[in-house]
Amino acid sequence: MSNTKVESTDWREGKSLSECMMYTLKSEINCDVTLRIGEDKTPVKAHKYILSTRSQVFHTMFEGPMSETGDIDILDIDTKTFEFILEYIYTDSSNISNDNVENVLYAAEKYMLTNLKRLVKHSSRKPSHLTLLQNTFIPLTNIIWKNSGNFAYHT
Repeated sequence: MSNTKVESTDWREGKSLSECMMYTLKSEINCDVTLRIGEDKTPVKAHKYILSTRSQVFHTMFEGPMSETGDIDILDIDTKTFEFILEYIYTDSSNISNDNVENVLYAAEKYMLTNLKRLVKHSSRKPSHLTLLQNTFIPLTNIIWKNSGNFAYHT
């Protein structure tokens, strides 16, 4: 009898929902929209269903009476910031830092990502990084962090 371990070829095995979501995004599995981001129009593929589920702006963009067809240009947001926004949309998890807070807030407001906007505003009061944990561990509306020796509850 052999003791060789058989590895699964299924990329989903052992992954959380958010990990699977990011995998499908990064591997461009079943993507149905191409967004051209920034002044250089970097192509970024995504899933209309996910974008429209998380953002009323995207929902209107894809399903409204004047819905967009073909590639969609988003010239006012740089690629790095848009990838950050996609990570949040797909996983409810991101790192907000002093380096990206202003751009992320702009994008969160533009795409009506209310929870992200709230978290960005709270993080801008802190001197260092705020890490958002996946909502499977701590719901985003109940993030608690230590602030000046006291615990603060933020909704």
